[in-house]
Amino acid sequence: MARIAFTLDCCDREAISWVATTGGIDSGDVRDLMIESVERRFGLVNRLPLPIQWLSDNGSPYTARETRALAREIGLVPCTTPIESPQSNGMAEAFVKTFKRDYARISPCSDAATVLRQLDGWFEHYNTVHPHRALGYRSPREFRKRLVDEATENAVGALRRSPDSTVSADALGSRPSVAPRAVARSASLDASPAVDHP
Repeated sequence: MARIAFTLDCCDREAISWVATTGGIDSGDVRDLMIESVERRFGLVNRLPLPIQWLSDNGSPYTARETRALAREIGLVPCTTPIESPQSNGMAEAFVKTFKRDYARISPCSDAATVLRQLDGWFEHYNTVHPHRALGYRSPREFRKRLVDEATENAVGALRRSPDSTVSADALGSRPSVAPRAVARSASLDASPAVDHP
């Protein structure tokens, strides 16, 4: 049997990171998962710029003192679901159901080692191709790209030009003559477009 722990982004549904084993998931695996998830989403940072909730069930790897201490140290706010209440973590439960239905049940899974070898492809497909009703039938990465594109397009004074352009913003006349008001949107606070890993 393969055991898998994963991190889902609650906005775009992307499975940011995962760890799998034929043994049990321990608190060291969960701490590694936390660090990898933060690095994939925000780059190499010692601490998140704003606190972000880390929701998990009440399994001992997630509630271990060392796990919760690391979470707080890097800017995550550890939260757990009510005991014996899987519906309170519906997004994770739906992900598990989708993964079993759309990947594990239709793929050759003769043993745990076979499953482990296929996981990378399954997660990549889920993130890049699998449509989600809640995301307007887009994949998590398609949805995320659209959010970033819209945030960029709606930015004050933004003017799109090709990445290889050498023309400055001043030459294009795109700098506003007065200081713009600060506008914050959740998508614009996310630094991941520069550090996303395909």
